[in-house]
Amino acid sequence: MSRISLTLSDSALSDLRKDFDAFVRISAAVDRHFTPPPFDDFLRARLLDSTVPLTEAAVAQLLAGGHYAWAKRTFDKQFPDVVSIILNQARQHGFYFVSRPEWSREDLARQATRWAEGIVREAKGEERTVESLAGQIVTSSQDLRALEAALQTPAWRAASLLRERVFEAKRGVETARAFAAREKLGELKALLDLGVIYGSVGAQEGQQMLDYLRVLRPELFNDDAGILERIAGWLRHLLTPAPVRPAAIAPAPGRITDPAAAPPTPVSE
Repeated sequence: MSRISLTLSDSALSDLRKDFDAFVRISAAVDRHFTPPPFDDFLRARLLDSTVPLTEAAVAQLLAGGHYAWAKRTFDKQFPDVVSIILNQARQHGFYFVSRPEWSREDLARQATRWAEGIVREAKGEERTVESLAGQIVTSSQDLRALEAALQTPAWRAASLLRERVFEAKRGVETARAFAAREKLGELKALLDLGVIYGSVGAQEGQQMLDYLRVLRPELFNDDAGILERIAGWLRHLLTPAPVRPAAIAPAPGRITDPAAAPPTPVSE
């Protein structure tokens, strides 16, 4: 390898030292993990007229421990964790990530996997991150009804009030007498239908409530069929046309059909 001996004046060497110190100071301010190259490497870069006087060792150190390394680790290895941090931090600022309330745990995991596959495919990432990303999505998601309860949305308040009305009607059926209890039973059945639709009461819970009342007060349920039969009979009577009566036949002219109405026979003298 060839050698070059370089003789510099003190002022020139001082200027190079100032440039080197400025380069190290600026680089360290940009990247706290920056490792400065030796002065000889810096001088060699200046002699070769390099616009960025970094040696291969300094570049390797920058990629291994600087901002570029953080970005590479984030997008190659820690991307699912970043997604989880974003979704969890969003709650502190009024943003929420919710899932459908009717999904089971298996449905949620399946949908999260499909979503993660779409994200990785669109971003041209590595397939090995799909499972981890799907897990972070499942962990960060929140049930819609739980969120509505936490925020006390108008829909949640309506559903909550409807549930209260259901149990008030149930207590009315348990304690009221005769006709009032039957009215409360009808109100309860109507409220249960609405409660199932709005999610205030489960279908199985509503059926168990009616079964309990049927055992507690069977007299309120005994005449259900009789009422229906009476209503059906009334409708049949209302809708069935009346039988047509035959019209009276007028007698022919000059013909008497009633013997009692015939004129007396004249008697000769």
